[in-house]
Amino acid sequence: MTKSDIGILFDVSGSMQSPFNSFDFHNSYNKSNELLNMIDRICSKGNRLENEKIRVFCILFGGTSELIYDFGNLIDISNRKFKHPLSSSQNSKASKYGYGKRLQQILSENNSKSLYLDNYLYSETGPSERLCEMVCYILEDDPYLRERIYNELPNECKSFLKDMGVSGVSFFGFYSKEKNKATTDEIDKIYRTIINECASKIIQEEISQRKYNGNKIKFIDGNDLVNMKNNLEGKLTSPNNKSLSIIDIFKDYIYGNTPLYTALNLAFDNFKIQSANNKKFLFIISDGELNDISKNFDYISEIKKKENENQVMIISIFLTTNSIPKEQTLYDELQSNFTNGSKDLFLMSSTLTYENPVIKFLIEKGWNIPRSGECKLFVEINNSQNLNKFIELMNEAIGELNYKNNKEVSNNPNSLMSLLSSTIANDYVNSEINKNEAKKQSGLTCYANAIAATICFSSAKVLGRDKLKFSEVRKNIIDKYGENGNLMDVLNNILGHYRLKYKMEEEEGARKAVMKTRPCLAVFELSGMQWGNFKKFFKNTPKGILTKKIVNENNNYPGEKDEAHSVVLTHISKKYLKCLNSWGTEWGDNGYFRIENADVLNMEFIDIFWKISDLNNKEKEYFNKYNQNLRKSINSYIFSE
Repeated sequence: MTKSDIGILFDVSGSMQSPFNSFDFHNSYNKSNELLNMIDRICSKGNRLENEKIRVFCILFGGTSELIYDFGNLIDISNRKFKHPLSSSQNSKASKYGYGKRLQQILSENNSKSLYLDNYLYSETGPSERLCEMVCYILEDDPYLRERIYNELPNECKSFLKDMGVSGVSFFGFYSKEKNKATTDEIDKIYRTIINECASKIIQEEISQRKYNGNKIKFIDGNDLVNMKNNLEGKLTSPNNKSLSIIDIFKDYIYGNTPLYTALNLAFDNFKIQSANNKKFLFIISDGELNDISKNFDYISEIKKKENENQVMIISIFLTTNSIPKEQTLYDELQSNFTNGSKDLFLMSSTLTYENPVIKFLIEKGWNIPRSGECKLFVEINNSQNLNKFIELMNEAIGELNYKNNKEVSNNPNSLMSLLSSTIANDYVNSEINKNEAKKQSGLTCYANAIAATICFSSAKVLGRDKLKFSEVRKNIIDKYGENGNLMDVLNNILGHYRLKYKMEEEEGARKAVMKTRPCLAVFELSGMQWGNFKKFFKNTPKGILTKKIVNENNNYPGEKDEAHSVVLTHISKKYLKCLNSWGTEWGDNGYFRIENADVLNMEFIDIFWKISDLNNKEKEYFNKYNQNLRKSINSYIFSE
């Protein structure tokens, strides 16, 4: 069974009030309710695989009475406190009667005076059944609060007005609307007091439970957490009958300082104690302005150390009210527009390469990745819509990662995403090309090796197409064009047979192609002396990175003629380009070599690809059958010239 543990650190400190109040939260009835929506989106896929289990914990950091709250446990406790079913018509007299009467009894039980609140309790503008239930819950076991609330009631609510002449008619039904409203406002304030007391009791229970359990944050099954959240929706209301989120109930206990470092350590400890070998992901949603460390403390290094020790993937979401220069963009370096908070969140985020399924998934969705092929899982967001979109993407990406790592679901149609986003070059090299008889060139056939390899790579990505054999493709090329064929002649004449196309690219374009799992042909020329330097370097340092200085460290012989060579660019990074040579696996790094950049060898690149129009009917049928949803998301890049 695949198990994923997802932690969420949500900043509710004072510095977050500006993002909350400035975001365009569309139809969300409350800004802070975005946390609930986000949790719902993270868990909404439930068991993305039949044998995949998702557990979630959520830490609210930035409280006033307490720095840290276990949000999942707050929801759990609240559900248990407000477990009674609601009537279908909340605002009718019948639905409110039970708790309204009980409320009157509680407030008047130690006093001889009667409370005449009927007209308010059972009116359309009066409190909801759930609010009456909440008040009953908080007052039933607290005689001191009962007395305090009773004393704070308006006098008109405490005494029976005999001169009305009508038994049971309250103050609210007798005086003018203005006085009625004033008295109603007074009672609304009392309800707010009671809501705060209710929140305080729930918080104290959560803290007591956590301390009893060794300060562990509660892991909750993803589906169960969504069900608990949904169970509370509509059950919590304000005195004016507007819906409240669970965050609203605790609003007087948040917006404090920002103990992000404390929250991170608690999350890491939680993973370490309870996660074992589960896959671990940590979302941080904050403005990054932490204040629980000394200025001279290198807390970023400590966080990165614990990230590696616990094998946690950290995904940071920086909430801001500022405009964002580039939407849907990931970075590998700090940007000039980053604030102190965004810098910290950026640095603590996990670094991934384009070969990671999560990043490949984002590339397929149109996100911009740095030319280095490396990036931080850090994103700036200034509106609710993009927040929701990114959370959903990451949710799917986590599922994609689990598909790729779960061999038991290889026949699942959804795992076709993994097929398309896997590093096909590696898979193919380790199977067909890695055979000595198929990989090592014969004579001057490097061009044939390189072309055959890229043809096989490209064709392997056509779902439903029979897998080509490298040795056969190479033999066909050599039989037709000889041992020293012209590379461009071959491309112009042979690619049509395999329903493929090509395009010349600079280094930038070649990097983008490789990030989209399209290895490129790479060609270059060196003089005799330069070839000597080239071979010497990789003989002595097989995994070294060749520089222009090393290539040219000796002068050329007079009258030397440059000799051309063809290889395949298969991998990129911030520091180098990695190419597959055709001199056998015993040469270089298992047949590969690295150069600092294209300028080192004046390398030129040729991208070989296919478009949907190049597929035959059988391949189109296969593609449409298993990839209706996938096609829309990837055809914009994988089939474009």
